[in-house]
Amino acid sequence: MLKEFKVKNFKSFKDEQIFSLEAMNRQEPNLDYFNIAQIGGQRILKSAAIYGHNSYGKSNLFKAVGKMLQIIKLCINSDYIIEVDNFKLDNFSMNEPTMFEITFIQDEITYRYGFEILKNLVTKEWLYKTKKREVKIFERKNQKNNSIELSSKYKKIEKYKEFTKESELFLSSMEKNNISGEIRDVYNFLVSNIKVFSAEDMVSTITSEMVMNKIVSLSQIISALKSADLGISNLEIKKEEQNLEEVPEFIKSIVKFGVKDKISDGKIYSTCENIKHNIFSKDGKNIGEINFELNENESEGTKKLYSVIGPILNSINKGQVLFIDELDSKLHHFIVKYIIELFNNNDINLKNAQLIFNTHDFYLFKEEIFRRDQIYFVDKDSQGRSNLYSLGDFKGIDKKTNLLAHYLLGHFGAVGNIN
Repeated sequence: MLKEFKVKNFKSFKDEQIFSLEAMNRQEPNLDYFNIAQIGGQRILKSAAIYGHNSYGKSNLFKAVGKMLQIIKLCINSDYIIEVDNFKLDNFSMNEPTMFEITFIQDEITYRYGFEILKNLVTKEWLYKTKKREVKIFERKNQKNNSIELSSKYKKIEKYKEFTKESELFLSSMEKNNISGEIRDVYNFLVSNIKVFSAEDMVSTITSEMVMNKIVSLSQIISALKSADLGISNLEIKKEEQNLEEVPEFIKSIVKFGVKDKISDGKIYSTCENIKHNIFSKDGKNIGEINFELNENESEGTKKLYSVIGPILNSINKGQVLFIDELDSKLHHFIVKYIIELFNNNDINLKNAQLIFNTHDFYLFKEEIFRRDQIYFVDKDSQGRSNLYSLGDFKGIDKKTNLLAHYLLGHFGAVGNIN
């Protein structure tokens, strides 16, 4: 499970920002049983919502996590150049490193891994673990591979330091050199168990391909869609193909940049999703079904729910950490609430999957589904610097506090000042 993420000098986050999913000490009895996982003697939140005005930097938190994972996964490729988008609104941050650090729990052991990047080079890197006390696995003090210090337990992989380039992470080089062990397990957790989806990623093919590749079952998808009360009785997914030489050139150029089609082995592959609805007679009897093609006949909200439900169910099935940017876009408030409750349901979320999303759905404040430390805000100051903080940081907030009114009146910040 994700415990904490830190970022510094990335996009609008100039100063170090901390996003924590470790539950604060306060007790909220009506929510704690559902919203907190007890793991490794720690109390970790299963979900969090992030609020903020447009352009204040909410999405930059998701981009920071995504960039960290991208660097971990791709830096060992010979043609990959590490590029980070540092803070641009001063005249000195471009010469300072960008820092990412992530803390997570696996098999009841807490791992803390991070690195710094400056001008396409890895200038620092570290990995620690905590069972009873924190101990170092390795630490890299500059871009030179001879600066990598391994604890005595890991001296047997000392020789692999020399294979780590200045533009590579030592963590990733363990994967490149096919070295098994704890360091590689950390790599595998990060690239396999943390998923980040932008608004642009959310297209119907994500869910359809998960079904066709047997990552999630069709019956699970149908059950989830029915539970959302969309009037859906069934679902059919088809994979269609056409020989590339049979397609006119101008169509090829369009398909190349399309999101529903893929070109492989001289063929164009696409998916077709048919949503089935019941047909009724005059006296209200069910007399059959009719097919609605998802992208032609269904509402934008149904399309959006279909696109996110695959990653959501996959996350719950595998106990993954799921970041979804603009989750509530095109979705009704009660459907957003339904999604949150999937993660906060101990009978469904058996493997302690986590959901982190940003939102403008103010009415979630009125629902008793979040502890105060599960609600985050992103504000921006007069110098364009984004700041991330939790509702749990505010004093004087209790059960009687009208959170929605307080937020809309600007008491928590992150609402802008429209003139």
